[in-house]
Amino acid sequence: MENAYLRITVSRGVGGRGIDPDSCKNPTLSIIAKDVPFYPQECYEKGIATKIVRVEKTSENALSSRVKCCNYQNNILAKIELNQEGLLEGFLLNARGFVAEGTVSNVFIVKKGQLLTPSVSSGCLEGITRNAVIEIARNRYEVTVEEGELTRDDLYSADECFLTNTIMELMPVKSVDGRQIGHKTPGIMTQGLSRGFKELLQGEGGR
Repeated sequence: MENAYLRITVSRGVGGRGIDPDSCKNPTLSIIAKDVPFYPQECYEKGIATKIVRVEKTSENALSSRVKCCNYQNNILAKIELNQEGLLEGFLLNARGFVAEGTVSNVFIVKKGQLLTPSVSSGCLEGITRNAVIEIARNRYEVTVEEGELTRDDLYSADECFLTNTIMELMPVKSVDGRQIGHKTPGIMTQGLSRGFKELLQGEGGR
């Protein structure tokens, strides 16, 4: 496979009945390889419609977002809600009402020339693509990047909004809860960061 998606999972391994991890003496490593799924080109050219889902992000006190685990119950419930409305992606709020992340993505908005994204303390997974976009914005384009708390009103009033993950890369958002985002989708900064990210991938592939 020349263009593959790899999922690497480490578990505690085989053990006795029950939940006691001490019964698992040897961890199990599994690697799944499959063809890379692609999103429709129209999503990148026109942006996607989204919504804020009813399901809350699991509290940090219950399950740390810093660990990429296989517990996707909240995300699955959110995806079911999105499927019922024919939407590709949506936003999860944390227990304090701030934006945490998408169901399978990290969230960015542009306001007055600044790039804003939920902080890790808001409950988002610190994704590799997220960090790469932050680095490109700061070091290549000298854009001010702030990691903090975003409200639903921040989403509604954003000049631009886009989502990131390994597969979708940078996905522009055209609306949230039926409210149009900005005047043009994708926005100027979204387009620039997307070009910068693709050039980064090409450079790493060349090396």
